Amino acid sequence: RLPSDSQRLVVVGRPGSGKTQEMLHHISQRSFTEMPWIMIDFKGDDLVSALPVSAEVSIHDRPPSEPGLYVAKARIEDHDKDGPLSDYFMRIFDQGSTGCLIDEGLMVGQRNQGLRMLLTQGRSRLCPVVTGTQMPFNIDTTIFATAEFIQVFYIQHPEHQKRISQYVPPHILNFDTLRDAGLHHSVWYDVIADQGVLLRPCPEFARIADRVLTRLPVIEDPPPEMAPRRVRL
Repeated sequence: RLPSDSQRLVVVGRPGSGKTQEMLHHISQRSFTEMPWIMIDFKGDDLVSALPVSAEVSIHDRPPSEPGLYVAKARIEDHDKDGPLSDYFMRIFDQGSTGCLIDEGLMVGQRNQGLRMLLTQGRSRLCPVVTGTQMPFNIDTTIFATAEFIQVFYIQHPEHQKRISQYVPPHILNFDTLRDAGLHHSVWYDVIADQGVLLRPCPEFARIADRVLTRLPVIEDPPPEMAPRRVRL
């Protein structure tokens, strides 16, 4: 099973494991042809920057309401529990039918009120959330507690392994087996069904970007005085 447009996914992996590319692989198959999907980018990741998008938007503005794939740059100082990022998550929740990808959940903080609202009550508003992290020991427990799906790449730190084992049972996730499977392999855990499977590496980035480009809605440029400006494909 794959997440629906109301469910939450967490992707965990150390740097270089393939976590970000896997998240973009997920996004390339999601419903941005029918509703807006917003990628919150803290790291300025090269892959996120290279992915075709409908527009870059600001967390200080209203979320885009038209279908498409959007990227919003964020900074660590934006993550205060009542700060601009929390307000943005609240606006996404109020708008409804809006997907959200967070590239590095650690940067959001452990008590972000808007994110907690989105995670705990966003299902009824059709607000799916995909969260990636390389530091599962330090992110808000709400991210894991509300996830219907958890995808785990190999992580070496014993404390991080222990943390993940609180949410993915040992009969599903064996880190020795995952390490031996090779680089960029991962374990996919369906929380509701309590089932897991070992996944091979996702497609190369060029194929992911091509899929996004061919699926992006065709949106003509608005007049110059209107924002945000969207690309013409």
